[in-house]
Amino acid sequence: MSEELTEQDIQNIVRAFKDMKVKPNADTTDAFKNWVKEFSTSKMDDVLYMPYIPKLPTFSGDDKGDDVSYDLWRYQVACLIKENYRHEIIAQAIRRSVHGEASRIVMRLGVEATVDDVIDRMDCIFGSVNVKEVLLAQFYTVSRSRRGCIIMDEKKDGDVLWSSSGQWSEFQL
Repeated sequence: MSEELTEQDIQNIVRAFKDMKVKPNADTTDAFKNWVKEFSTSKMDDVLYMPYIPKLPTFSGDDKGDDVSYDLWRYQVACLIKENYRHEIIAQAIRRSVHGEASRIVMRLGVEATVDDVIDRMDCIFGSVNVKEVLLAQFYTVSRSRRGCIIMDEKKDGDVLWSSSGQWSEFQL
């Protein structure tokens, strides 16, 4: 936010806090952020103040439309977890982002499903096959179809190089 607060803005904020009978913890920026996070989900006068729900990209489980791939959607969820959003907030963001088959999968888990429950189930259905198993199958297919010595060498980044008769190919893990 690039705008500076005017004296009138500051007075209005102070008046609003007084009217609400709350005193924020503004000792430091981090303390104020933590206070806002706690206050935004607290119950006051029988009114639930709803926190900000981050927007995740749309994922449906099919390859149609503008939906993102599962690995990209999963990465965005992992980022929310890493950023220390509360799991209730992440669960709501997930429910809002899934459509089609993916939404039915989440729905079948029930309203009490945790973020971990949802991710585990989605990983089982939409996650990639164990790459090492695929790599091993490709390796054996190549080794049976060619004669000669096959050499495998794992690089630092986890990719694997293999050679049969001096021709190198690369598989990403």
